[in-house]
Amino acid sequence: MITRFFILLFTTFSCTIQAQQNYVFHHLTSKDGLGSEFVISVFQDSKGFYWVGTTSGLQKFDGYTFSKPLTVGNDLLPSSTVTETKDGTIWISNYNSLFRYNRTNDRFIPVVPEGDKPKLFLRVIEDSAGNIWLLNDLFLYKYNSNSGSLITWLKLPAFDAAMTSGAITYTKNANFIWIQNGKTLYKISPLTKTVSKQEEMPHQAANIWADGSSYLWLSYWTQYLCKYNIYTGKREWFTMPFQNKGSNTFHFAVANCYARDENGKLWIGAMDGGLWYYDELTNKIVQVKTDNLKPESFHFNENIYSITIDRTGNIWVGSDRGINIFNPSYQRFYTISNTDLPTKEVPSFINQKPFETRTGDILISTQYGGWLQYDNDFHL
Repeated sequence: MITRFFILLFTTFSCTIQAQQNYVFHHLTSKDGLGSEFVISVFQDSKGFYWVGTTSGLQKFDGYTFSKPLTVGNDLLPSSTVTETKDGTIWISNYNSLFRYNRTNDRFIPVVPEGDKPKLFLRVIEDSAGNIWLLNDLFLYKYNSNSGSLITWLKLPAFDAAMTSGAITYTKNANFIWIQNGKTLYKISPLTKTVSKQEEMPHQAANIWADGSSYLWLSYWTQYLCKYNIYTGKREWFTMPFQNKGSNTFHFAVANCYARDENGKLWIGAMDGGLWYYDELTNKIVQVKTDNLKPESFHFNENIYSITIDRTGNIWVGSDRGINIFNPSYQRFYTISNTDLPTKEVPSFINQKPFETRTGDILISTQYGGWLQYDNDFHL
């Protein structure tokens, strides 16, 4: 009987940042107090509290315990998108309602647009001058702090109902809103109330994200991901292919959420395919290894819904198996298991005693397969 071993090897800090793919994850699930393991959003406010939106409602997390799902009156606050503006106001929005949160009396104050427009799912935007805008794929609203109401500011371009709509993002430094309705990409200036058609794209967008002030990342239902320069119009195209375990068929992930960590690495969560990152050296999108049976691995079933970087640099990834938390700057171990070993000719199994040479190479003895030699970046 062959015993299964896991080798946990210490690595240096610099090597980990460049080569680490088997990141060590901590997990928060229903066992820890989550109302549901379908985590749609995670947000950390300026006081340090985390707001977690699940399919069972919105909860607050203080780092130790989750609150019960929050309510407004007798109604459960549904899974929500949460953000905070510079004045400390917490904004909570979903498909049915929009609220401002009052910390003093712990109350949720409803905010209703002019004309009580039926489609609410509003995204909150604060520009560089402190103006607060809210928009969906139909209207752009400006918030009037004196009356506490939303003023209809601009009707957005109409879209073909048969096509995907509402892929929206905002470049704060440039003060522009970007929206792709159908295949048309528009650039919108909130202050001047102008809408300009930027160009026709080849596919219908699934999602758009503004990366700093120069780039948009646009994902498409047709497997492609585009890095788009908003000043030059240059496009770079990527795909995110992956194979399910035990399958020889390639599938393609659709990027759904994005975040840059404190070291500038871009992380991408996908519908199918899990967690990825953009490797600028190779100009490729790389998939993070996933194994739901390993407690230290990344866990998900089908979808990644959100990625958030907290104030200490930890990355919180909301999936359909709860929250995965890790910090790529502080990984302490690199994990090699038997399933990671090459098995082209003779199946091999790890023995217990790795050896480090004076040059930093790691030698791992195996049964039947001889020695494996890794360099100090853990390349075999």
